[in-house]
Amino acid sequence: MGSIGEVSGSLPYTRIEVVTHGVSVVHPLSRKGTGPGIILLVSESGINAGSQLRIEHGVPSATMKWAEEGYCVAEVVPEAWSAQDDPLKEAVDALKQAINCDPADRIGLVCYDYNIYNLAAPSIVKLSSLAGIVLYTTSPDLASLAPSPIPIAIHAAGASVSPATERNKREKVYSYATTTSHLFATPFHPKFSYADEAVSHSRSLTFLKKVMDGP
Repeated sequence: MGSIGEVSGSLPYTRIEVVTHGVSVVHPLSRKGTGPGIILLVSESGINAGSQLRIEHGVPSATMKWAEEGYCVAEVVPEAWSAQDDPLKEAVDALKQAINCDPADRIGLVCYDYNIYNLAAPSIVKLSSLAGIVLYTTSPDLASLAPSPIPIAIHAAGASVSPATERNKREKVYSYATTTSHLFATPFHPKFSYADEAVSHSRSLTFLKKVMDGP
């Protein structure tokens, strides 16, 4: 991996590394400097053309936000699947090799776009180090999701859903009736909702702390 940039100022030292095309690692932006690993599947990168973490109008990218929470972040964008067969394995291996990722044996995954989740699903069942998944989707698409083999928290945009929607004990579904797009938590997207994103992010933190001893 090669270091491509750093951000100075009020943030702690920022280290961004390119793993391969479409996969990058951002080390924790916490005073501690180390933290557990998390993979983010995002529709567009949180790293700008200047090799810095994106923040626009005071809103940080998801990649920056999770690094600030104390996680060692592996960001994966859709283009990664056109460059290699298994970018998720590349991301997991990179986190395990990162000196700032500790512990590295229980990794979380947050997918901000269920279309990317469909690309990643075949790999998820093969990665034993994954401890929990957070997925953003819509209420109408819940029924078409393949059951997860590990604990999963699902943020579903659209009509409220009943607890009966949860198909097994590993699954927790949260509904967001005030928005219709599954991209409501994706910064810089026209459908981004600051309020709903904040609620879902808090729920995700609580969920991951429980399943992987997160910060």
